[in-house]
Order: sequence, then structure tokens, then C-alpha cells
Amino acid sequence: MKKFTCLTALLFAALPLFCQSTIIGKPVVLPDLVCYISRSGNNVVVKVINAPHDTRGCGRSTASVTIGSATQNVAVPELGPEGEFEKIFPIPPALLAGPIKVTVKVDALRKINESNENNNSCSETLNQPDLEPVLIPGYAILAVRTDAQYLYFSVKNTGDGNAAASITRFTYHLANDQKQVIQIPTPPIQAGKTIELKVSPNTCSSRPPSGDCYWDVQLDTGKTVKESDEGNNAASGGTQG
Repeated sequence: MKKFTCLTALLFAALPLFCQSTIIGKPVVLPDLVCYISRSGNNVVVKVINAPHDTRGCGRSTASVTIGSATQNVAVPELGPEGEFEKIFPIPPALLAGPIKVTVKVDALRKINESNENNNSCSETLNQPDLEPVLIPGYAILAVRTDAQYLYFSVKNTGDGNAAASITRFTYHLANDQKQVIQIPTPPIQAGKTIELKVSPNTCSSRPPSGDCYWDVQLDTGKTVKESDEGNNAASGGTQG
């Protein structure tokens, strides 16, 4: 037989609201509220979940949500095992010009007795671009195509914010340790979009004496774009004669 016991705030106004589930002969299993933050269009999506394998929460709770410098409290209903609560917040237009810091603290008023009280906060910085060279699927090699004049490659903004104009550096590594460096003005790239860039002349078409030609690309060499990940801006490739 399963028995639920709650000490309500009406009876103990000076104490937090503790709830527990007791199964005769089995250990107590408490709820565990966690949070997740994402973006959908010009909205922030906050999700509160009662983590798997835990019993239902006891009563409602409160989540504290901070977007930029503005904080608001949100009522969260009682959640059963693996139960979810989702709330959508429009992003103020004034914040859309740059990165947006979002912080959430679930059970902000400490109403719920949880199995883990140390995972109640989450934080994300939204509205940030992330420039990446497009690779050959399944390989860490720059994807290229060529015609009679040019070598083409693509850059994708995989972030959720628009990227400003930048400079891309394309380097041919030729025979005898020679290099040909080409600076390519790169236009702004909207979130989720891909553009194609080209380099000329196509040095590899002339074939160095060794028959080999290698290249590498480095995006945003001037660090003018503040990205969510600055570690994925480089790629390389090449051909062998």
C-alpha cells in the first residue's frame, strides 16, 4: 500500500512544504525538477521536467525566469513522473540586437523536497551566430566543388543569431612549402542559412610538380563575429595527383 503525506504551509507557515512518497518496505523516492532553455523564433521556451524514475511532485512550485535584466516568477503545476511544463516568453525587441542571457531557477521558493537540490538552475545565451565550414558528410574534410575557373566552398551559420560581415582566409599549401593566402570578404549570414564562397585562381588546377595540393580555410579571421562556439571555424582538404 502506498501512502502520501504532505505537511502543508497552512499548518506550518514557517517551514518549507515537504512531500514524500512512502512504499512499505521500499526506500523513499522524491521528485527531481530540472529545467531546459531553447529558442523558437523570437521567443524563449522554458521547460520544467520532473526527471525520469522519480515519483510525482507534491503541490505546485514556482520557477524564476530572467531574460536579460528582467525577472519574473511563473507558477508551475504539479508534475507526475516525467511530467513536463512548458512556457513561452516573447523576447523584447530591444534585446534582439545582440546575445541574450536567460537564466531559470526551478522551485525558486523551495517548496518541493527533491532527491537532488543542486540541479534546479539552468542558463543559456541565445541569439548568437555560429559560423562553420561545410564539410563532406561523414568526414572532417572541407566540401568543395570546382569548375574551369574557381574552387567553391560553403559556410553555414548554425547558430540562432545573425552573423555580421566578416573575412574568411583561404590558404593553398603548394609544393616546396609555398603558400598562397586569399582573403575573402564574407557577407552577413542569417541564422540557419548557408552561403557559397569562391577562390580564384584555382591554383590546384595547375598541379604543382608533386601533383599534390592542399588547402585550409579559417572563418572570421578578424574575430568580428561573437560566436557561441569559436572552436569550429577551421577546416582543411586537398587533392593528390
